[in-house]
Amino acid sequence: MGLFSSFIRLSRPKKGAVLAVFAILVYAIFGLLIAPSILETRLVSSISKHLERAAVVEKIKVNPFALSVTVTGFQMHDPNGERFFDCKELFINFQLSSILRRTFTFDEIRLHSPSLRVKVLPDKRLNFSDLLTSTETPKSENSQDRGVFPVLILRLRLDQGRILFSDLSRPTPYETEIFPIKITTDNFSTHEDSESPYAFTASSGEGGLIHWEGNLSVNPFRSSGRFSLTNFNRRLLYDYIQDLVQFEMTRGSASFSGAYVVGASGKDIHFYILKNKKL
Repeated sequence: MGLFSSFIRLSRPKKGAVLAVFAILVYAIFGLLIAPSILETRLVSSISKHLERAAVVEKIKVNPFALSVTVTGFQMHDPNGERFFDCKELFINFQLSSILRRTFTFDEIRLHSPSLRVKVLPDKRLNFSDLLTSTETPKSENSQDRGVFPVLILRLRLDQGRILFSDLSRPTPYETEIFPIKITTDNFSTHEDSESPYAFTASSGEGGLIHWEGNLSVNPFRSSGRFSLTNFNRRLLYDYIQDLVQFEMTRGSASFSGAYVVGASGKDIHFYILKNKKL
């Protein structure tokens, strides 16, 4: 009762200051100590419920004052238990200005060391084909097209990405790795006629370098830019088609570059390419 009676005797401005400090303290405790556990439980349970896949999160850290979330050690597995996707760290920084913009605005989204395993199974199904069917939502006859969900990402970064590809449907199983992958884009937006500059670089793991840059719009979908494939080992292609040809390729490399334009009108996708190549 002593603290309460002391609070009652305070002047109105002092009461407001005490309540403000108390509210900030409660907000900080919730964001730092309680919210991470709730987010981890919701994330894992949602993946299990909607995607029917097991997921593991090592740690989630929330900064309630910067409105940021850091997810460390995320893993998602195939139905057979093999690892499908993992990410060493995912950082998301949300902007409070979203309320004024009426757009979900992120100051930064950053993925560090994401790894994706793509596998063609012996029956020629993809190891993520179940995800494609589980994410389909039937449209009601009375539903109306509400357009693209409004999103703005000021900075999007992906570093040290990795794709592991294997095809078990071929007589001679094929496996390769693309690493490291780096993707950068600024001011990525789903607003109509909004174009975002992007850059993509990756290595074939045997000296080959892939570079792709240009502008991208998702509403409507269109993109233009340049790409190059440098010192690509021809053996990688031969290993994939070796059961279909009557010759053997032991060495060699190829370089390829050009410009492209891609766009969509209705259900049709148009793709144009102007190439320069070196063999």
